[in-house]
Order: sequence, then C-alpha cells, then structure tokens
Amino acid sequence: MEHAMIGTSENLNNHDLEKFAVKMTEILKLASIQAINAQMNNQVYKLTPAELNVGIKKTVKVPSVAMVVAERFNQLDSKVKEVVRLDLGRDEELTQTIQVWGVDIRSAKPVAEQIDLKRHFDFINGKNFGLEEMNKIVKNFQISDRAELPVEMNELAKSDLAVIASRYPNVLPENWLKTATEGIKVSPGGKTPKVINKGLVFRIHQVKCIDETNPEWAGNDEIAWGGAFLDSNHHSGKITEHYVGSGFHDGHLKNYNPPSDIVSFNTGDLNYPKTFLVALALAEKDSGGLSSFIQKLFEAIRAEIQVILSTLGAAAGSAIGSAIGGSVGSVIAGPLGAIIGAVAGAIIGALVAWLIRALKDDIFAPKASTITLYSTSNTFPNGSSISPLMYFHYHGFGGHYRLAYDWQIKR
Repeated sequence: MEHAMIGTSENLNNHDLEKFAVKMTEILKLASIQAINAQMNNQVYKLTPAELNVGIKKTVKVPSVAMVVAERFNQLDSKVKEVVRLDLGRDEELTQTIQVWGVDIRSAKPVAEQIDLKRHFDFINGKNFGLEEMNKIVKNFQISDRAELPVEMNELAKSDLAVIASRYPNVLPENWLKTATEGIKVSPGGKTPKVINKGLVFRIHQVKCIDETNPEWAGNDEIAWGGAFLDSNHHSGKITEHYVGSGFHDGHLKNYNPPSDIVSFNTGDLNYPKTFLVALALAEKDSGGLSSFIQKLFEAIRAEIQVILSTLGAAAGSAIGSAIGGSVGSVIAGPLGAIIGAVAGAIIGALVAWLIRALKDDIFAPKASTITLYSTSNTFPNGSSISPLMYFHYHGFGGHYRLAYDWQIKR
C-alpha cells in the first residue's frame, strides 16, 4: 500500500517544475512592478490592472496578481509609497530583468501579453507533461523539511531526531527524545487497522523563536499566522489570522498541547488520488489583512499559471489542454490541479519574499506543505495516522522562526 506523501513548496522534486516556477516568479515580479508604477503615475504608466479570464470552454474572471499587488500597495502610507517607487527605480537587478524579458513597463498591455511564452516555456510539452508523467510528478512529492534548515548543527540534529522520534517513539533514549521535541508532544506510530479515512487535519505544535528579529521589524516580535488552503477539488480558502504571542526572544517557545487544528479537510468521497495544500505566513500582528492578502495572492497565482498553460496551447500537450479545456474556471482536478497548487505554493513564497522587501511589508514569506492521499485507507510510515513532525523555517528582518506542524488522518 502506498503511504500518504508530504511535500514542501521549496522541494518540487522536478527540474521542469522548478524551472517553470522560477520563470513564472520573474514574470509576476514584472507584473507587480508594472502595477505599482501605474498606481503612482498613470499618465506615464498606462496599465489598468484587470481580472484574468480563466478557462477555455467555460471561463470565470479571477483577479490578476497585478490587481492584488495594486490593492496592497494602495493601503500604504503616501510617504512609504514614494520610498517604494524610488527603491524600485534604483534596483539594478530589476532593471536587468526587465531588459532580459524585453518588456515595456510603461505599456498598457500586461507583461504576460508582451512575452513570447511558447519560446520561454518550450520545456513544457506533451512528453514531460503527459498524463502518465504528471502522475509520476505528483507521486514524487517527498517528505522533506530541508529547504531552509539553519546552519547550526544542533538545530539540524534536533530536526532529524524529531522526525525519527515521531516514526519510532520507542527507539530513542528518553533524554534524546526530550532534546528533539522540546516540549512537543510526539504522537505514537504503531500499526492501525485498515479503515476508511474520513478526514485530514493540518496541525501546529509549536512556534519557536530561533533568532529574534531586528528592532526595525516588530520591535518586541508580536506575531500572528495566517494563510490559505487548497482542498482536493482545488478550491481555495482563507486561514484566518491567529495571534501567536508577543515578547519573542532567542529560544522562546510557544507550544500547543494538544496541537492546534488549523484547517480540516473532508476525505470521504472515493475520488483518488487527493492532494491538499496549506500555505502559511508569519507576520507582525494586525499587518493589514494578512490572511486575505495571502489567499487573494495565492488564487491569483494559480489563475496566472493556468492562463500561461492555456496560452501555450497544443505545445503544452493534450493532457494539459484537455484538463484546462474541461475545467470550470480555475478549478482543475487530477494531477494537473495538484501540480498547479504545488507550483503556486512555491511561487507565493518567492514572490512574497520579494514583495515584502519592495512594499516594506511586515510579513515573513509564506511556506507551503502539500499532502497526497492515494486511497481511502492510506496511512503514514509505520501505519501511523499522524505524519512525522515537520517544520516551516521563516527567515527575515534579521530573525529566524521555526513552526512545527504535522498532518493527521481522521478515522
């Protein structure tokens, strides 16, 4: 029996997907710049951020990334807006990116419409994105929390020990277990009877301040989390902002015992495989609608990906064309829907990391975790209904936070 598979947005485990995510991120950065400039001076910068027509046979209108970024930008103080505009104008790397892609930021035509997409995405084709290959890509999502582990060896050791402890709770000496989990309740593995799974829960065990942020961020590090989720039908929703605490300093822990249930999914129907995604960000408390921003941006990124794939047309292969053509709006099921969700999770982390610098925002870049179930009775290794403990690592503002989470299958 196949085990449920967990992946993180930083580890797509496929060269073409990673290349696609990088190119999409660059395009969406340029779209964001075009939108920001248009808000500052619409006499020179002609773009009016608009909705995207998503789908082929049946379409819906979805806000573009340019629209979401423009909305966020317009929430800023006028003095901050001017600083943002000047900083973007002085950014040599951005200037070079604009030149490489050959786009006119002043044009009324959106960035994606100025680019020869078939040339830039010629690696997306029927061979590497046929139905069989897409199923392989989804199955290759692996358990991994290594993307941004800190360099300190003790942290690395603790991360590895915690995973081992959750899989084999009777193996480690008691003092090792205590060191590995730092007060996190480790759920036992053990064999479980074969039953039908009824649901799935994403749970948080702990938030740890590994390195306190610099004073220019939140001062006393008063933080909250928020984000978005994607269910097995590829409908997204908002993870409401939740206050974590204040006064965080190096080594400070916030434990949740029992774990805090962040979002629950229904797995009762028989349409398998199923893929779910959670994208979660940390931010300064009351940072301007964190949850809504992450959800809107995530939905916009998924829509932008689908529009690009639609534009590629026959070059993208019959499997992609069929999935998009038969979809209702931005809802795509099957392996392509899982792939779009995972790529969107990777892009949102990279794009927000750039946006928080550009917009002087107080958000740590979101991290995403996906899980794929292959049958009604899937479990995790060793027959457990609870996954190994995993980590999101948030770096920014001179600080480093670690969030411990797992997935629980409900019986």
